[in-house]
Amino acid sequence: MVFSAEERQTNDLKMLLRITGDRLEYELQRADAAEMKASFAEERTGQLTQRLNGFVSSQHQMDLTIARFAEERKRFNMVIENLQADLDRTNERIEDLRERKRRAEKETRDTQEMLRQYEKALMESRLKNVTRQQERYVDGVVHGREEGYQSSKRVERERQKRIYLEGFEAGRAVGFDEGKSLGAYYDAPPSRAAPSSRAEYPDDVGARRKGPKALPTLPLSAFSPPNTGTSESFPLPPSPSHNHPAGVVDTSLAASEALQGWSSDVGRVQSRKIGSVVVALGGDAQLDAIEKIQQANPDVKILSVISSANLEQGVPGKVPNFGDGIRTALAITLTKSTPKLVEGVRWALQNDYVLELEFPGSSWESAEELLTAVYGPAGEDNAPFKPSAKSAIVLSNYLPPPHDLNISLVKLMNHESYNAYQTSTATLSFFPAVYVKYTPPRWEAPTPPTPSKSETNITEDTKEKKEWKRRIKMFLGPVIEAFGFERVMYGSSSSSGVSSGNSADWYELARESLAELGVDQESIDAVFERTAQKVYGA
Repeated sequence: MVFSAEERQTNDLKMLLRITGDRLEYELQRADAAEMKASFAEERTGQLTQRLNGFVSSQHQMDLTIARFAEERKRFNMVIENLQADLDRTNERIEDLRERKRRAEKETRDTQEMLRQYEKALMESRLKNVTRQQERYVDGVVHGREEGYQSSKRVERERQKRIYLEGFEAGRAVGFDEGKSLGAYYDAPPSRAAPSSRAEYPDDVGARRKGPKALPTLPLSAFSPPNTGTSESFPLPPSPSHNHPAGVVDTSLAASEALQGWSSDVGRVQSRKIGSVVVALGGDAQLDAIEKIQQANPDVKILSVISSANLEQGVPGKVPNFGDGIRTALAITLTKSTPKLVEGVRWALQNDYVLELEFPGSSWESAEELLTAVYGPAGEDNAPFKPSAKSAIVLSNYLPPPHDLNISLVKLMNHESYNAYQTSTATLSFFPAVYVKYTPPRWEAPTPPTPSKSETNITEDTKEKKEWKRRIKMFLGPVIEAFGFERVMYGSSSSSGVSSGNSADWYELARESLAELGVDQESIDAVFERTAQKVYGA
């Protein structure tokens, strides 16, 4: 039993010893593992220390870089502050220059307006003086011609009566002397009745007894016109009936008139002179009217066709084309100047179009506003607008303007409408490429007729025609003075196409009114032909 107990104890001790050895071996393994971990930790600590040293070094470098950047930032801030100060000073100088520019532009506009007013006042003064001189000259020529004609007839009658009386007295004296001599000869005594020679008889008596008595001859001065106080060095201007243009270009022929026997209407005065026309298409006229006009009048050339255009909306979408050699002119009725209208007018003037401006009534101020806006600064550089060389603006119902015939000529000279017309004429003449049409006036009365050649009173105008010519010359004078003959063109119908009389009657009235201003042949040719060919020629 004792042995068994010791053996069990021995076995328990062995088992305990094995367990202790296992645990010791396990602890040794753990110690080795801990040592390995300690070595790894030490190695890792060294690596971390190196990395930490690198980080510290990098941090130091970064601190140095940050400090350098801070210094650079301070320097850049100083530069920026300096540049900002320079920019502020530059902006102040720019504002100062802009203010100076605005003041200079205002002063320039004020100066231009003042100059324009002075020029307008000067032109008005010149127009008034010229108009007065022309009226005095024309009235003097007309009255002088009439008085001279009557005076010449009275002087001629007195001269012929004086010559007759002088011849009668001279003949009676010669006859009395001759009869007295013959009576003395035949009543003498016989001793004296047989003379030995013919020397005892009067020389003329013997000569006259040979044949019929020789009548006294009159000097050549008796057959010359009487002396009216005007020498050949200062002749009177030619009669208006003798001044005719070499050719005629009708710049305002209504299509309706051309289709209704226009050639027969003007045949008695214009048929051999008219060579070219400008056809105005009315609102109801069709495009085929041009072909019909060409077929009806093959000898007349169509220079241009006037067609209405909607320039109030700006650039038009389509412009009609009437064939080769026929130029298209655009017509608008001006009521008010708008930016869109200015754009459309500039487009037309840049594309070689002739622009016809019609005024409702006497709204000439709207034309001044429109032309001022059209020829004003354009584009980004604010340079003045320049139209093309072939474009033009034509004032279609400006000469003569609408007028009340009930206003007498004396009142008309100082009437506000006539003064406004003179002022507007002087202003509009300053714009380039602006022309005026010389068309029948809309005076709520038909054009006075002109007597035909078969009538006996062809040289005497009717009272109504004389009145019309005086009024036409009052409006024609300022236009000729401001625009000149090279910017006025003849037309046979008004811009609206409504005829108030016969085209031939207006031709004669327009021609005589222009000729009575004392103009030369070249000026008449310019108004009736040359200017229109330059403006409307292709």
